Amino acid sequence: MTNFVHCRGCGIQIHETALSCPQCGAQQNLAPVSQRVAHVGETAKARDLTDYSQVPFFRKRWFIVCCLLIVTPIAGLLAATGDLYYSQKGEVKIFPKSAKVTFILLSVAWVAFNLLRS
Repeated sequence: MTNFVHCRGCGIQIHETALSCPQCGAQQNLAPVSQRVAHVGETAKARDLTDYSQVPFFRKRWFIVCCLLIVTPIAGLLAATGDLYYSQKGEVKIFPKSAKVTFILLSVAWVAFNLLRS
């Protein structure tokens, strides 16, 4: 998802990660890197999470893994209803979309297998 903001100098719309305006050259203020939530391979805008301890337990990696091993549909439900987070080198990261789709597909397969087995 691409977000745009208004330039602090001339007011045109620029990408939120731009360090300066391409039209007028005005410097843009960015939140410190420590206050941003990073997607895999990219930096996301802040989602009010500066520390992994702020992530709800049911959105953390350990809880998702437990759900996959014990009650798979819960992991799919959590993946379908919001972001799933993990910590790497002190930064809060968000699982990529491909992982969320995998959790959902595993959940559907688990339910289908149990229904067909009955």
